[in-house]
Amino acid sequence: MNAPDQERARFGASANFSNAEDARLVELAERKAARLGFRFVDVRAVHPSPQILRLVPADFARSFQILPIEFDQDRLVVAMSDPPSPEMSDRLRFALDHPVRVVLAVKEHLMEAIERAYGKGTAQESSPGAEAAEVPPSASVEFVEVREEEEAPGEAAAVDPESPEITRAIQSVVGEAIRLGATRAALVHYHGTTKVGYKVHDGICTRADIPFELLAPMAARMLAMVNFYGYVKVVARGTERKIRVGCRTTPYGLSLILDFDKDDSAVQAAREKAVLLGYGFDDLERVQIPAEVLATVPADIARAYHILPLSLKGDIVTLAFVEPPTPQLSDELRFTLGRPFEIVLAPEGRIRTLVERLYGPAEPEVVALLLAELARPLPVVETPRPAEWTRPVPSSGHLAEAVFHYLRQFATEKLLDLFEDIRRRPKLCIRSAEKWQVDVVIPRAEMISVLPASLRSYLENRLWLVRENIIARLFNILAQKEQVRSIALAYALYVAACRMSQGEREVPLDPVLLVDEWFNFLFCYALKLNPSLESNSGLLNYLTNHSEEFAERVAQIAEDPSLVQDVGTAKRWLENLSRQVVIRDLIDEKCGIPEAMLHLFVAEAHHYSASHMLILPRDEYLEIVYRVQNRLFATTRFPVCWFFPVLSRLMCCLIDHAEWQTSVAGQPVRAAVRLVATPGGLAALVEFRQDPRVLDTAQALAVSANCRFMRLHDIEVPPEALQLMDVAVARHLGLLPLGMEGDAVVIAMSQPPTARRLQELQILFNRPIEVVIAPEPELLAAIYRHYPPPHRFEASPMATYIFQQYTGLLKPGV
Repeated sequence: MNAPDQERARFGASANFSNAEDARLVELAERKAARLGFRFVDVRAVHPSPQILRLVPADFARSFQILPIEFDQDRLVVAMSDPPSPEMSDRLRFALDHPVRVVLAVKEHLMEAIERAYGKGTAQESSPGAEAAEVPPSASVEFVEVREEEEAPGEAAAVDPESPEITRAIQSVVGEAIRLGATRAALVHYHGTTKVGYKVHDGICTRADIPFELLAPMAARMLAMVNFYGYVKVVARGTERKIRVGCRTTPYGLSLILDFDKDDSAVQAAREKAVLLGYGFDDLERVQIPAEVLATVPADIARAYHILPLSLKGDIVTLAFVEPPTPQLSDELRFTLGRPFEIVLAPEGRIRTLVERLYGPAEPEVVALLLAELARPLPVVETPRPAEWTRPVPSSGHLAEAVFHYLRQFATEKLLDLFEDIRRRPKLCIRSAEKWQVDVVIPRAEMISVLPASLRSYLENRLWLVRENIIARLFNILAQKEQVRSIALAYALYVAACRMSQGEREVPLDPVLLVDEWFNFLFCYALKLNPSLESNSGLLNYLTNHSEEFAERVAQIAEDPSLVQDVGTAKRWLENLSRQVVIRDLIDEKCGIPEAMLHLFVAEAHHYSASHMLILPRDEYLEIVYRVQNRLFATTRFPVCWFFPVLSRLMCCLIDHAEWQTSVAGQPVRAAVRLVATPGGLAALVEFRQDPRVLDTAQALAVSANCRFMRLHDIEVPPEALQLMDVAVARHLGLLPLGMEGDAVVIAMSQPPTARRLQELQILFNRPIEVVIAPEPELLAAIYRHYPPPHRFEASPMATYIFQQYTGLLKPGV
């Protein structure tokens, strides 16, 4: 009588099988037990005594799926469906306070026996999926995970993602994938269960199903463990491995994809085992097996024992095994196959893959579904390397070109490369609709969205709270360290320039309106300085304990000769930038002050009929300079802190990359905008477009009234002629005396005078009047050029230089 028969006789295993399927389950379990060196017990006929049952608590028995049977030589005999790992054996021995001897049983029969012995358990006591909890000794996996701090639990899920049950299930799947040498694993909902498939070499193999309700918590737990660089780190056989995680929905339900980094350790371990044990080895790299060889081993035997026939010499078949068979298994196979065989060892993953391919899958529809999921690409979230990207380069004359020139006044190309590196990294937050508020960016949101509501809440709370704390720590640094804030402003200006050069419309050029980029800069720079920080909690701990050190590292950017053109110049540049933004007063796009100021400037330019307007920041004030024909003057000064808010409103109103359209008193105004980089900051030069029809209309009026036509854009009126008319009368009536022709006064007008108006002018001057017709804009400009407005300021040398350089102004009038 063999060992299984003795064991059945010992425990009274004379139960009749209900059907052929039950008999087959028992037969396979007996073979499995014999192959692994364990004894088999048919637990349907086992009735443990109450004293034995009290040694193992009910919840413990259900959780670990074990059934105590008896004492045998001071050892507690327990039935399990799979051999325990060394860690599990130690846990059982410690928890039960007895030496333990394990016997194997059919899983379905074991679960029924546990319920029969202990009674029906509660939902909390039951432990579905404990089969997935077992991790083979050779595939023990340790997850390198930092638990997030200050996480708030979401709505209770059916199975807690943090439970030991989910941990064991993940370890089982990941451990088996690594043991098989899989490059990918797919877990897919399918008709009330979870199917699992592994991509090994160029094929696929499957494993036992996982309970349906475990997949979503497993996906949530894996997504929670993904680090900043887009992967989960595990340690297997002392080697660190990286796993990328993907989650999506299929017509059947949820799908979880695990993408493993390339590793040949499984093949190498199998080769070393073969050498150590003195067996031949076949890596099954390019194997061709004839049909007559496959026919020597039935498909169910190949699947049950993970063996593969490779060749046939005479009556001897060469079989590939994962492990050397025990003598008992060898005898059983010789009897079952009816022929002798030779043994070679091969990698387990490749054996199972070839068995699936050559014998055909047991579930073709499932394999087709798994193949489709394994073939889907996963989104890459890793930060691109600097060699893989280039900084945006605006076209010649583009507005962003001036912003980059301005940045290069203090930054070297190395610092701009640093800014670009940070810009391409995943973001911490984005601007909120609320004033000066930011919204946390939840990474992998598209994957989280496919999970049930309770698990979405679990993940979002876990990630959101810790990221909110990171933002709070960064805000304290920005509020307390002015130099850090200045560098963050420079980075935000760089981001705006990049977005403009890439064709994005309505980009706010004001760094204050890009406050989210301040936090993104510090967030990414902290990670760049500390590559070992891979989780939100790790970064939060760093900012909590080393905030002063981090602030100093950021401030050192402005003192690094390799990053700035000149330390002194960089300091002045950053100070100027900070003065030109409104930080101490909270403004956003809804604040009407900058827009009102811009409309005031344009209305004043329209009033003077100016051809150009310059918005130029000075040390303490904002200089608004108008070109009225050949004269420059400014009438109002504003605090310099309004420069970037006004400039940002101007940029957001562009209908093209340099074309601006607005209205004054109901009349459309079109203009071209140019940005100029000056030592004191950016400057905006606005050139107003003149309507060509105005000139034609004036000429037609002159012809119809039989008057002379004259252009006034470059005329210089003698001082004695200007004294003929009071300045208020000239502005009020829109008249400009040009000089004397004999006894007559030559007066420029935009409209032919009526007989009454001509008579009034003759009375006013007490002389005959000679009328010339001029275009109205030129006439108004000439009036204000010769009769300058009061309370005006002279244009600064820098403003004069810009007008001379970009508008062709020569020897401006004073």
